[in-house]
Amino acid sequence: MSRLRMLAVVLLALAGCDSGGDEPPGAEGTAPPSREARLSERLSGTVRIATPSVTQPFVSASAANFGDETPVEVEVSEVDSHAALARLCAGEVAMAAVDRPLGGELRRACRRNRVEPLRLELGWLAVAVVASSELGLECMSLGELQRVWRPGSMVERYEFYGAAPGTAPFDLFTRRVTGRAGAIRRGWTPFEDAAKIRQPLAGSRRALAFVNREVLHPLPEDVEAVGLGPRSAVPTVAAIPARRYPLTRPLYLYLARSALDELRVRSLAPVHRGELPSAHLDRPHHRSRRTGRR
Repeated sequence: MSRLRMLAVVLLALAGCDSGGDEPPGAEGTAPPSREARLSERLSGTVRIATPSVTQPFVSASAANFGDETPVEVEVSEVDSHAALARLCAGEVAMAAVDRPLGGELRRACRRNRVEPLRLELGWLAVAVVASSELGLECMSLGELQRVWRPGSMVERYEFYGAAPGTAPFDLFTRRVTGRAGAIRRGWTPFEDAAKIRQPLAGSRRALAFVNREVLHPLPEDVEAVGLGPRSAVPTVAAIPARRYPLTRPLYLYLARSALDELRVRSLAPVHRGELPSAHLDRPHHRSRRTGRR
């Protein structure tokens, strides 16, 4: 199971977090209610989560499962990462699953609203570069990739496809490859619905594309992953968290610390169950000042 698919389970899977005492005795001849049953009876209300499209499918699927098993209503709103974090800092949502860390402006907004954001690393966004098998394109350096995709590029030997502007894969790809967010060549075909990119790739002999790794896993027939960099790295489950693949960045779950006082949020939050490394308050780091003579 890939790290990103594990995100769906880790993020919102129901687990027992009842801190109650001993099991209450059942009526004579009957078994006492299970821990899960007692927990479900105590859960109620609504948990609101904001997420961009890159994590939305995982969040929505797991939220639906949680809602089926408990009386809790989970409301998932799809917005970009900045808007998701802004809603968290405004106290409008309990959680924000995002593809970038909390910036200074939003951190100040959290402080003004007395929201203490907890941050967890949930997994990784990885952008795969793929090509038609007939091209025999086994590997490319980042410099070669830049020459093909930069604005003003005159390379025309390929049919170009990719994730649409405004998506996390597009932002990551252009920042790392062309050097500026949103900067890209002309004459390429973007896909708002990344899943639809599979058909043109499979039907082309000259396709070169960049797309969220999860969308193209497994790869269509006659399409191969292009290795990147001196190690010809491809986005495997092992290479991504080890940072051996260059087109990656972490995915985060932010939680409002005060929301963990609510049982329904604690039942969803991995920080409470110890399923992820311990969360930390997302505060800026300050360098210590040295005093005295040097």
